[in-house]
Amino acid sequence: LGVGWFPNAGTQGSLPYYFFVPLCYSILLFDGVRAWAFCALVLAEPMGLTLLEHQLPGLLTPFQSERDRLIDISTGLVVSGGTCSLIIWMAVTSYRRERQRLRVALDALTRSEDRFEKMFQVNPDAVFLFDAEKGTFTDVNHGFTQLTGWRREDTMNRTATALGLWVDLS
Repeated sequence: LGVGWFPNAGTQGSLPYYFFVPLCYSILLFDGVRAWAFCALVLAEPMGLTLLEHQLPGLLTPFQSERDRLIDISTGLVVSGGTCSLIIWMAVTSYRRERQRLRVALDALTRSEDRFEKMFQVNPDAVFLFDAEKGTFTDVNHGFTQLTGWRREDTMNRTATALGLWVDLS
């Protein structure tokens, strides 16, 4: 857009307003290095065109009147502002939709965890959760405490060997 619209009065016209739209895109759609690279490219274009305008002023077609310039600038502001508003509206709408989706997923996960906890605790068999890397118990149920005689609090983060649960370690 910048290169195509540039001969229409260069920086004296509405061209500078059209760079806000891609900057909005770069901020909202990219992250990290991509966002910075895209911003740099977007900003390099008007800087290059401004330099070209000063080096080769004959490339530009000046406005016939101040009224024409005002119409061009007003149109640029309206189009650029409307497009930026649309981009921001789409981003906010997507953000709200994603928050709702995450809220539903979190509620489902919470219900699932509650069901698991109930099944874990009321199971009459000795059931335990174990951290395989550390070799320690992370949770035990009532059946485990009944079978071993160890209180739940005393088994947390301890190994079966430390609790003396096995007669023969092999």
